[in-house]
Amino acid sequence: MKTLGIAEAVREEALQRASRFPVRSNWASQIGDPCERFLVYMRTSWQERPAPDARLQMIFDMGKDSEIIVRKRLQAAGFEVIRDQEYVDLPAHQISGKIDGMIRDEFSGKNMPVEIKSASGYNFDKLAGADNLIEMMLGGARYMQRYPAQLLLYMYSKSNGQEWKNGVWVFFNKITGEIADRVVELEPWTDYCESLLKKADRINEHVKLGTLPERVNDWELCSGCDFEAICNPPKTESERVAIAESEMGDLLNERRDLKAEIKPTEGKIKKLDTRIKAIMAELPGQVEIVIADGWICKKGKTRWIYGEVE
Repeated sequence: MKTLGIAEAVREEALQRASRFPVRSNWASQIGDPCERFLVYMRTSWQERPAPDARLQMIFDMGKDSEIIVRKRLQAAGFEVIRDQEYVDLPAHQISGKIDGMIRDEFSGKNMPVEIKSASGYNFDKLAGADNLIEMMLGGARYMQRYPAQLLLYMYSKSNGQEWKNGVWVFFNKITGEIADRVVELEPWTDYCESLLKKADRINEHVKLGTLPERVNDWELCSGCDFEAICNPPKTESERVAIAESEMGDLLNERRDLKAEIKPTEGKIKKLDTRIKAIMAELPGQVEIVIADGWICKKGKTRWIYGEVE
């Protein structure tokens, strides 16, 4: 069947807008991510993060379009969202973000920050029907674990000298067009906010020193991460052993040959040692593997050794 090529043209237009941006602070929308290593990479290796493909860019676009729809619907129902995309900062911890807006708190008569989130029908029902919304988010998918930190830190920041004791999520069902809201109080979550500030401080220190936090060692979480290629997260136990078996033989042979030279090149040996240590560090628990070319590697509770099989 003939087409006008609209789908291809729309995808191409979306790709042209897909881009990456330098990240110079801890984004409030990201700081709730369960992997601190990811958050350091966001600051130090943002250029290594793949730009969104056409499909993902269009998902982002739909989120922005949904926000416009929600604002119009809220205004028609008598709830006006003001102070659109206002910056919120916690400079002492290098945290920054933008609130979707402010909406009047009918309990206190004051304005409170609002975050608008669009969701599939299934997730909308989960969010709108949760007995303990924040606990449900923190135990949910990776992107959902980021939601509480974003709104709670906006409230905690006391932006412009005004203390925000309440905040509100407005959820939009992308399938049916339904809207639901859930108000959250800050007071029960101040300890969580404090933990986020300490987390930001750890990230800032890593950025300053050029170091990285430990990996989370959660292959399910790491699989498909934007920084998987440079992080090289641990695989399953069998995969990690297979990597050692396939790579260590050549590395150890090369190291032995370099050491046998009359004037061994210390720089090359050090580089090989770094790679060997990285592979051994990824081996699971206590393990012993025999590698091609007559090498054996043993990893104990506190140290590891390798040597030629006698």
